[in-house]
Amino acid sequence: MDAEQLRELRTTLLSSKWLSPKWLLLTAALLMTFLSLSAIGTYVLIKHSMDDDRKIGTHSANIPTRVGLLLSGATSYDLVGYIVFFNDVHLEAGPSDDVYFATGPNGDRMLVLTRTQPASTSDQGTVDIKGTVQRIPSASTLRKTWKLSADELKLVREQGVYIEAESVTTKHRAPERVAKK
Repeated sequence: MDAEQLRELRTTLLSSKWLSPKWLLLTAALLMTFLSLSAIGTYVLIKHSMDDDRKIGTHSANIPTRVGLLLSGATSYDLVGYIVFFNDVHLEAGPSDDVYFATGPNGDRMLVLTRTQPASTSDQGTVDIKGTVQRIPSASTLRKTWKLSADELKLVREQGVYIEAESVTTKHRAPERVAKK
């Protein structure tokens, strides 16, 4: 392109009605309106998604967890990754330091792996457990690393999952009443 063609193109573009100040201002106004509405819409959607307008119940129940119900009605692998809360269960020490068994009131047992040392593992009290359902490792890991017995290994393999505990909170048993004479 030579200089004459460039001048001609410049003149054509500047004389175009779409590049006049009126159209540029209108385009800028529409763009600002669109951006403002987008920002307001984003704010409303985010605020709405963060609001939890569910009713908080006025009654709460402190009911011991029935451990066996976790595995009823679903295949164990469907539960992997779910966060679970066991309430008022007994914690029995397992064969190694971080392996325990949570026992519900009906006698159902489930393997619990925790990195922290729970304060109570006897019949003296109960614990609340918060953890994540995990798929069991290989049988050799269960036997060698976690040191499970044959019966414990059978139970864990039937269930297919275990609980990796994030927290274990000890609950103390209410003192027993002493009869007055």
